[in-house]
Amino acid sequence: MHPDAIAPASVIRSLGIYNGYRGVWVDKKNTASAAAPSGITIGVRHDGSSYADILSASGLIYKFPETERTGHDELEIEATRTAMRLGLPIFVVSGHKDAPTREVRLAYVEACNDEAREFLLAFVPEPIVAPSHPILASQDSAPEWLARRIAARMNERRFAFEVMDRYGPRCAVCEIDERALLASAHLRPRFANGTDKPENGLVLCANHHLAMDAGLWRVDPGDARVVARSGIDLRRIGVTRYDLSLLRAQPSIESLVWLWRLDFKHVNSAMRPRRSSASAVASP
Repeated sequence: MHPDAIAPASVIRSLGIYNGYRGVWVDKKNTASAAAPSGITIGVRHDGSSYADILSASGLIYKFPETERTGHDELEIEATRTAMRLGLPIFVVSGHKDAPTREVRLAYVEACNDEAREFLLAFVPEPIVAPSHPILASQDSAPEWLARRIAARMNERRFAFEVMDRYGPRCAVCEIDERALLASAHLRPRFANGTDKPENGLVLCANHHLAMDAGLWRVDPGDARVVARSGIDLRRIGVTRYDLSLLRAQPSIESLVWLWRLDFKHVNSAMRPRRSSASAVASP
């Protein structure tokens, strides 16, 4: 969050940006219509305590509300979908619910994954700034570099969202489907010229993400079978799904081939510069 995107909680409520105790603020009284019977989401609260949302400087993967009041949850989900369909921005209010001030950003709902039950929110570039906190120009500012960094972080969020949407919220090689334990893993990392296209990824639990990166297992690009490194028992490391051709979508063959050719070395070894033939010759 930009440190200047600060506003008192009382001001946020008085402006109608956010109100109440729930995670999604709809203000149905003023936004419901025949075209939007559930209303339209005005703002969402992110305090990092209730839901495992994934936050960055450029966006947010926001989990669907899940409370005992399921009817209200579904209305809030539909109201947020409506904001997405209409291309309307919503406010993201961050900070503890009892804090006197909040961080406020404006975001667009870019996508919705009903299976993983999450929205992809992209922050607009300029923060909303309270009048008492003017933005001062900095001699050390680097707008082009910052824009590239923000774009890269948004790509990370989009990659995470699209991989989950492509394969579904379950580890590709075991039965874990708890969203908090799942990650969208690059097959060919970006530092090795990998892309952020979803086919360059797999949904993996934390253990099997680490195990893949460490070279404990690979996917044979010829038949999409999971293969263990010599001396490794797939069952002992929790692999229960051995045939990736059974996934509902297939990863990139090029990415699988790259990983396969890396053999069973750690993926970080691809960062090491290769020795030239000249440097490989021993000195006299």
